[in-house]
Amino acid sequence: MERVRRDEYPSTSDLDRIEQSVTTGQELNDYLEYLFEKVETPRPSPQIMDRIERLLAMVPPNQPR
Repeated sequence: MERVRRDEYPSTSDLDRIEQSVTTGQELNDYLEYLFEKVETPRPSPQIMDRIERLLAMVPPNQPR
């Protein structure tokens, strides 16, 4: 994920691979933090925002987001 973190515009396939490899809550939190960093711009990527929304919808309601 560090290599992708340095990319200004990460590839969809790299992000898909990361999502497939996430197995723990901490990894999901780290990945979401990374995605939030990517949308903290004047013109955030709608695709990244969609990923965030989809991943947050997967978190059980009793879990902190």
